[in-house]
Amino acid sequence: MNITSNKQLDRKDVRGQIISIFFIQITSTISFAVFYSGLSIYLTQNQFFSKESASLVTGLFLSINYFLPLIGGIIANHFISFKKLYVIGTISNFIGCLLLINNNLYLGLSLFLMSSVSNVCLNIFLTQLFTINQKIQRRVAFIWNYVGMNLGFMLGYFLTGFSTITNSYFYLFILMSFLVVLSLILTIIFIKEPKVSSRISKSAWHQIMIGAFIIILLVAVIDMLFHYANVMHNFITGFTIIMFCLIMYYALTKSRHDQKQNLIKFIYFSLLTIIFWTFYMLTPIAIMQLIENSVQRNLFNIYFAPQWFTNINSVVILVFAPILTMLIKSKKIFNDSENYFTIGFLFVFFGFVLMTLGLYSSIGLAKLSSLSVLGYLVCLTFGELFISAIGDSFIGELIQESLRGLMTGVARVNICIGVLLASTIGNEFVLPYINKGGLSVESSIKLVQFFFIASCLFLLLACLVPLILRNKRVSKQKYNDMIKKDEILGELL
Repeated sequence: MNITSNKQLDRKDVRGQIISIFFIQITSTISFAVFYSGLSIYLTQNQFFSKESASLVTGLFLSINYFLPLIGGIIANHFISFKKLYVIGTISNFIGCLLLINNNLYLGLSLFLMSSVSNVCLNIFLTQLFTINQKIQRRVAFIWNYVGMNLGFMLGYFLTGFSTITNSYFYLFILMSFLVVLSLILTIIFIKEPKVSSRISKSAWHQIMIGAFIIILLVAVIDMLFHYANVMHNFITGFTIIMFCLIMYYALTKSRHDQKQNLIKFIYFSLLTIIFWTFYMLTPIAIMQLIENSVQRNLFNIYFAPQWFTNINSVVILVFAPILTMLIKSKKIFNDSENYFTIGFLFVFFGFVLMTLGLYSSIGLAKLSSLSVLGYLVCLTFGELFISAIGDSFIGELIQESLRGLMTGVARVNICIGVLLASTIGNEFVLPYINKGGLSVESSIKLVQFFFIASCLFLLLACLVPLILRNKRVSKQKYNDMIKKDEILGELL
């Protein structure tokens, strides 16, 4: 087994690994972006689902997508190496694409989701390249990784938009299959096995058999969940929240005494992240239906597909993420973690204010202005950049190495819980007021009330975050002492 260590990797090797992961992230993200932006519309347009049923299936799909990395983290920590897990998940993704080409919806989606089991591996591939005290380098690498992800999203949104306009998805699924194969080839050739996989003593074939068995079991369970989405939604929401609590309790019992304060700080960040994702994930679940039915989509004499509106997300990140990395490197931006969350929540607050004002000005009109929607999406993207991209790097800063795989999965569970709550909120407060004929006066007023309350919530959070986390800071001297202890233990192990 080819095991890498930080001492073995010189600067050139690290740069090469980062570039490889960057391109793998692009190719693997494009196919997911198709369903992230288009599944709800695909189900109503091509499979003739109701808006509410499409919302439940979309919410279930996205929540499972973000929950499965936790399963992947547990599997990779105990049964199978990270690289082999990623390869098995990608092969399952390819088979799912082939089934979707043949219109086998639920089984195809279930197999497609198996790549999510291995999503945790990409972050581990990246995390292994840095020591615990390489804070700046790690943050910059994760932001560039986020740029690759959003480049993939941008291309995926663009392709899905054409399929939505023409109501033709056959060639889109074929292209997705090709991209999955390309991602698989890049992984096999260029990615080295993380050193944390050295704890697994099983033979390669034994690991592959275990991985295949787990994939088959998960596919059977997920296929059943899709068939009973209406019944299982609330059960899965409760189960996921309980899992989150149990995992955090387990991590607290397994962490060293000097790491408990960092872990408690990570729990606070996780709870704040769940709130952010709950409202952010309204976009694929409910806002896409709003754009499809109740937004003016003729811009510059061009008819825009709903997915092309969400491309503003990727454009903003591709433009501003490099600027953020330069600010971090020059240390001209806040160094304390809570300040990133405060800035992120303020951006989300401004986004909901713009949507509130746009809906208020459209009362009595059938269609909402596209500018207010674009402004809303831009502000949410800035919030995502500060909360999600930076938040991922905190795992390497706050969590001891033995728990990083598990906590990387927990970071995805945060999104999973947010998606499930977003599906519930969307079905209750947004989707009932969206009609193909446009917005009625009553519908506009109800939506104004909802977005106004949401804006007040994020303004309150932006004010409270520094107060909540101020007492959870670890002093610089104590942090340096913990770094030294980790390095000594790492050398001994």
